Amino acid sequence: MTLSDLSPVISGIGGLLGIVSIVYTWITARSRVNGEEIKVLRERSQEHDRRIDRIEKDIEHLPDRNHAHSMQVELAQMRGEIQLLAERLKPVAAISERLQEFLLEEAKARRSAS
Repeated sequence: MTLSDLSPVISGIGGLLGIVSIVYTWITARSRVNGEEIKVLRERSQEHDRRIDRIEKDIEHLPDRNHAHSMQVELAQMRGEIQLLAERLKPVAAISERLQEFLLEEAKARRSAS
């Protein structure tokens, strides 16, 4: 075999290598774009994870349904106790008003006597 006989084989191999390099470049270019998009998505996912963790920590400190119900029951009991206390204070308020009227009348009587 001479060099002229190998020339078509060498040019065929060169053309094939050119085609392979074009395909490789095209595939890797797409994977680079995909890699950048994956990186952006990963960063967004990490930020979302941090935000979710913060929200979960805040929610842990909030009262749950049972705690809210027990607070409602306690408030209703307190309302009843306050109403009872208000009823019991009405006679005290009446006594206070009568005492004030008595003292005012007595002060008037002392003024008119003087």
